[in-house]
Formats: sequence, C-alpha cells, structure tokens
Amino acid sequence: MSLSHRPVTTQLPALAAHPVGVWFILAALAALACYEPTTPAHQPLAIIATDTGTADGASLTAIAVIVDSLTPSDKRSVALTTTAGTFTSGGLATATLAPDDNGTARALLRAPSDSTTAILSATVNGSSVSTLIVFRRAQPQSLTLEPAQYEVKSSSATDVAVTATLFRAVGTPSAPMTVTFSVVDTAAVPSPRGVFLPADVQSNSAGVAKTRFTLADSSYRGPLVLRATVLPSGVTSTATIQIVGAPSSTSAP
Repeated sequence: MSLSHRPVTTQLPALAAHPVGVWFILAALAALACYEPTTPAHQPLAIIATDTGTADGASLTAIAVIVDSLTPSDKRSVALTTTAGTFTSGGLATATLAPDDNGTARALLRAPSDSTTAILSATVNGSSVSTLIVFRRAQPQSLTLEPAQYEVKSSSATDVAVTATLFRAVGTPSAPMTVTFSVVDTAAVPSPRGVFLPADVQSNSAGVAKTRFTLADSSYRGPLVLRATVLPSGVTSTATIQIVGAPSSTSAP
C-alpha cells in the first residue's frame, strides 16, 4: 500500500496573497522592529517613614532616606525639609544629613501640636523626593478637676473657681478641646444644686480650661459632685465639694 502525501497548508500564505494581509504583516514587522523595552526610571533616593502621626507636640517619627550607591561620594549629602513639625537634630524644619556606609541617612521628626499634613522632602545631588505624613489631633488620656475650695459656705452668692487640666502620657492634647462642666447631685432633685458659668469651655495650649461654679440652692447642705467631660473623647473627672451652713451672726450683749 502506498501512502499519499498531502501538502500542509496554513493560513499565512492565504493571508499573504491578499493585499490587506500583506499590509497587516508588513505593519506588524515594522512595529516589532521599532519596539524597545522600557525600564523604570532610575531613582537615586527614597524616603521611608510612617504616613500618620499624633499631633501632640512631642511624639517622634523616624525618617530614613536611602541614597543610591551610584551617587558620587562627595555629593551624597541629604537636605531634608518639612512643612510641619521640627527635626530633633536642630529643632528646625530643615536638616542636613550624611548617609552611613549603607547609604542610609536617619532623622527624627517631632510632631506638631495640632492636626495637619506634613510634606517631607529630601534632596540629594539635585534629585528630590517627597512623602506625606498626616498628623491627627491628640486626644487627652486623663483629666484632673480642681475646685479652688473644697468646703463652701451655703449662700446664694457662693462662687467657686474650678480648673480642669487635660493630660497625655506623651506631649499635650491638641488645643482647643471642648470641656463640659456639670453638677452630679447625690440626691435626686428636679433641678440642679448649682450651675457652671460658662458650662462649655475651650482648653488652651497648656490643656487648661477654667470656669466658675455658682450654688443655686442656698438651703442645701451636704456634698456636691462636680464633673468635667472632654468632647469628643469622653474623658471624665470628678471632684466633691462640701456645702456647709454659713456661720450664724450673733449680736453683742
């Protein structure tokens, strides 16, 4: 038995025989001839830092600037700038750093005292790179409440200075913070024993808010619990004052 051989055909000759097919093939070959693979642009430096921080005026953010090994040794000095906060090396918004043997320059950025976005920029040998650090408001972690007097004579004219002070373990709370003052009566009564004027006070840059308490019920004797609450954190503190009777006046015999 003899085996017959059939020619193997493909679509390419048929495509090439058509004028449109010839144009398509030539265009594809021309595109391949002109193609040059692209490579990422060389980055001579980079900044490494966290992208968020707490605006308490004291917290530190570690900054690392990586300088490329191809940068000439006499041009590797790093100029660092920030639009918020200060560098601990000099207490300024600018710093000049020298990278170590591994090409890393390090700095510490002290946080600003209120919420903002810091633009951190590094420049080496004419090349610059930037990154952002978002600083959020520093909420208080604790609160003290101190009346000027803890024993108060009962009188409609009773007026007591009261001071609330906000604290954080690191730094100070951002200002202003709203501090709301109120009276917690130890007995259930339809009306408060006294009022604060004003009842809502904005803290200052030192975390202090001051107001005055006025006794509303001159017939009351006993303890009164004063309360201060920071909004929106909800941190609360109380202090107890004792309302005592005013000394009776006696006429001379």
